Amino acid sequence: FERPLRKGEELAITIMMDMEDAQRKALPFFGISAAPEMRNVTLRVHLPDRYTGTSYKRQILLDMFSDIPIFEEVVPFDSQSKTAVWEGLCRLRPEHNYRLCW
Repeated sequence: FERPLRKGEELAITIMMDMEDAQRKALPFFGISAAPEMRNVTLRVHLPDRYTGTSYKRQILLDMFSDIPIFEEVVPFDSQSKTAVWEGLCRLRPEHNYRLCW
């Protein structure tokens, strides 16, 4: 980012990648590891209209290299949008990784 965000400031970013999974084993996700000063975080991923899934997962992992979540919740998509959301993440632990998987 060009500068640090101010308290309460929101920033929308677009990430586009072309990737190949030759073995068809990878699962898409968006994840973060929190900095100690992060107090309240919302993760939101807008998926393309062509996405046909009906739910997504919220996961907490011990670290960014873990494969097995210590917390997992399956959430149905809102019928009006294909948006995966995790609002109000607080008391984040810097060593943990927080993910939205679809």
